Parts: sequence; structure tokens; C-alpha cells
Amino acid sequence: QTTHLYYEDLPAARQFYANILGLQPVDSSRFQISRDAFIALHTLNEKHPADQPKSTAIALLTDQLPGWYSRMQEKGVPIKYPFNPKAGGAHDGFVALDPGGYLLEFEEFKQHPENEYFMAVLAEAPRIPTAASGLNFHGAITWTYHRDLARMQQFYEEVLGFLPVADQGWTKIYQTAPFSFVGLVDECRGMEDYAEEKAVELEWQLTDPRGLDAYAMEKWGLYGYESFAFRGPEHYRYAIGPGDGLP
Repeated sequence: QTTHLYYEDLPAARQFYANILGLQPVDSSRFQISRDAFIALHTLNEKHPADQPKSTAIALLTDQLPGWYSRMQEKGVPIKYPFNPKAGGAHDGFVALDPGGYLLEFEEFKQHPENEYFMAVLAEAPRIPTAASGLNFHGAITWTYHRDLARMQQFYEEVLGFLPVADQGWTKIYQTAPFSFVGLVDECRGMEDYAEEKAVELEWQLTDPRGLDAYAMEKWGLYGYESFAFRGPEHYRYAIGPGDGLP
């Protein structure tokens, strides 16, 4: 899964992800978070102008929260919600801002009834090293924000065929690749609000994109499917492509 983000100052964004977070670059614009979760950085364009609401947050999954929090503070990265661990909770974390104003949620999920299946999935995740003093990540969640959460659940399960791995009531987390996830969030409770136009796009690389293309041409006409791209409910844009060439 690749999450596409858009920036007015693209060099600053590249410098942040390469040098501050220390993510491994795949090419000049794409960086690796987990074994199969990536972000791609782009300059603003006609579909994604400067005043567009962000409409997303990226959770960077790690079991090294104190180390990451110290590094963000040392590097002067703006913190929106500070690190305040609580015993007995389902997860801990903190939220930082990247150079474009996107929310980055450094998050650790813990043993808890609502995480029972999710923890079993994450237990198999390899730690992907970064250039940040031995710190690593092992998964990523792209959070998207919705007015009609039930409709989006139906779309992810019945149209896309993804399986839920965690249900937090007002958020539903789906496994889109072994260690990459999408989290659907009720906008009334989440960190971002619903927005008609989105400053994010999602892409899934497949071993057989043409097989899905044939299926989608027949089944996904309602979503404007054409040339490996489509738009889901609430105006989110999605693309599919070949999986070769990625680590």
C-alpha cells in the first residue's frame, strides 16, 4: 500500500522523511515504512491545491515510542499531541506534524481485548530499520475520516474484500497488506474532519493487477472505475498497479 501526499515545499518534505524520520527511500519520492507500507510525496497540483484539507493521518507503528518522541523533540518537529502513556489502555502514542501539515501518529498497540486479532497480525511484522539512531517501524495505518462510517465499512468489506483486524467503535481498521492497514474514522471523534476534497490518495500494488482490472471493469462501474483508478464513497481516490519493483 502506498499513501500519496501533496506538498507546497516538496524538497522540505523529502528532507524530513529521509533525514528526520530516516525512512528508506525506494526512489526520489517514495519511502518505505513497513515491509509493505510506503508513502509517496508529490508537489501540489490541480487536483491537490494548497488550501485542500488534509483529510488523513498516518500512524507509524513502533514499540520504541520514548526514543521516537525524544528524536522528534531534538529535531524541533512540531508536536500536536504529546506522549502521555497510560497503563491498561489499548494503545499509546503521540502526534507530530510533517512539513506539509499532515498528522503523523507514532503509535504502539498493546495487549487489550479490542486488539486481540490485531496484535496477532503485528507479532509477525519485521522491524524495518531507519537511519534514525537504531529506531524502526513495523507497520502503518492510513486513517481516513468519514461522515457515514457504516457505508465505508460496507465498501471496504463487500466491494474491496478487505478484512477487519480491530474495532475501536468509532474506528475500524482493515488489513490491506500483511503489515499495512487503513483505518476508517468517524469524523465526529477523529483528529481530522470530513472533507469533500482529499489531500491524499491510496494505491495498492498487486501481483496480478490485470486480473483485478478485469473484475473491476465488470463490478466497479458504480465507482467510476477506469484505467486502474476509481473513486470510492465520500470522494476518496484509489489506484491499483503492479507490485514488481518494490522491496
